[in-house]
Amino acid sequence: MASRASCHWDKRASFGHSRRNWIISMMLALGLFLCGCSYSERSLLVFSAASLTDVMRPVATEFESKYEAKINFSFGGSTVLSQQIARGASPDIFLSAGAEPMDRLVSEELVEIESRRDVLKNSLVLVSLEGIGDGEDGASWLISPTVRKIAIADPALAPAGAYAKQALQSMGMWDLVSSKLVFASDVRTALAYVESKHVDAAVVYRTDAKVRPKIQVVFTFPVGSHTEIVYPVAIIRETKMENLSWEFLEFLRRSDVQRELEALGFIPISVD
Repeated sequence: MASRASCHWDKRASFGHSRRNWIISMMLALGLFLCGCSYSERSLLVFSAASLTDVMRPVATEFESKYEAKINFSFGGSTVLSQQIARGASPDIFLSAGAEPMDRLVSEELVEIESRRDVLKNSLVLVSLEGIGDGEDGASWLISPTVRKIAIADPALAPAGAYAKQALQSMGMWDLVSSKLVFASDVRTALAYVESKHVDAAVVYRTDAKVRPKIQVVFTFPVGSHTEIVYPVAIIRETKMENLSWEFLEFLRRSDVQRELEALGFIPISVD
């Protein structure tokens, strides 16, 4: 009798332990699910200029750790990205390498105008592989027979190309080098053409040259030879993550973040 009672108790105890373990497992699973939902809900999609590819990822990682959010990027030529937004693409934030692509979205009322602000500046340079063009006068070297092909971003697709065209025209060199020009989809592709030896030189941003160890700056274009290179950022009007978008915009303007970007070759706009 005692043996049967003990057996009955063991079964009840076993059932109780199993039920309790099942409840604990379900609670843990639910907690993980809710945490995952909370994290994924705090996410942003940023359409960003290709010239910011290397610098935005570490900035985003820092933001993610401090704000428990996720930042996803789509990098490309600013003009192309602006056109995609105008055609219905729906990022939360647009970070452009020039004012014109942003101006277009402002005129079409696709961004929150009050959120627009400049966050960075850059400069324009002529680059080549190390050891090529050393000691040469940049302008003279560019039009010499030694340089057969020059890459620039397509002016119709990216502000970097528009700046390059302005600078070359301002210096009276556009007609002299036009037959040598190779148009790239964006400034990073123009830089890649130099690295792969498809061209002898390229006109890119100083920050692009800074992140490539085999690339050297041959010549810096005078500031007055082209429109000032600024990077405006704004929140897309249709975003569903407005508060988080504002937090990211303010984060970009923090003095410590601006100093980090300055160390990478950018010219800071302001510090708080």
